[in-house]
Amino acid sequence: MIELSNGTSEFDWAQWQWPKLLRLAISHGWKPRGTTLAHAGEAWDGNYTSNDRQIVSQQDAAALADALEVALPHIPDHDALADFKNAEGMIEIAPKHPPVPNAAWFSTPDGKALVAAFIKFCREGSFQIQ
Repeated sequence: MIELSNGTSEFDWAQWQWPKLLRLAISHGWKPRGTTLAHAGEAWDGNYTSNDRQIVSQQDAAALADALEVALPHIPDHDALADFKNAEGMIEIAPKHPPVPNAAWFSTPDGKALVAAFIKFCREGSFQIQ
């Protein structure tokens, strides 16, 4: 689980969803600035995909929200992954995931609503990845 917190609000993404969301944002114009660590003095590579309590700046969070707003109309309303689900409704992603665009992973009205809620979270400012 990737847990995000800005001090007043929290937002969670499944471990597999978070990198797909970031790639969706990049494909719609987000240019990641890199994260920083809350603990100064440690070597850091600026990544977004671990949960090392790194900080996403207010400017970066706003740019992430901007890109996801551009992406939102491109997220299908229907379940774009339906053809890849097994009898239990699960999608097998190993050894390789279905060849679909990143937006497909957030398809359906509930998925789009989750992305929209995350955009609102990003608009609140800087957040920490925990």
